[in-house]
Amino acid sequence: MATMTSTAASSALGALLSDAMTMKTALNPSADALRLVAKIVGNVMKSPTEAKFRRINLSGKAGAKLTAAPRSVTLLQGIGFVDSSDGHLELPETAIPSESFSTIASQ
Repeated sequence: MATMTSTAASSALGALLSDAMTMKTALNPSADALRLVAKIVGNVMKSPTEAKFRRINLSGKAGAKLTAAPRSVTLLQGIGFVDSSDGHLELPETAIPSESFSTIASQ
């Protein structure tokens, strides 16, 4: 499993934020994805052992918002989420929320 450095995760967050700020239209996939990423990360921080917060179905509603802005998926992978064989992103139980989580949750 390749993990992203915190610098790379910060870079992905910066790119996603830039996309969100640049697009001021009502339909803004980057802004929607950024809000969702912040919510996902916030939920993991509040309840780190809750399995439902550590798994995202990429073919579901939330996954559609994330895949509409691919950098959001890159960001989640950068902080420890991994692709599973069944089309989900999941944060392994061994992953410990890091400083990157706090930065993202505050966005």
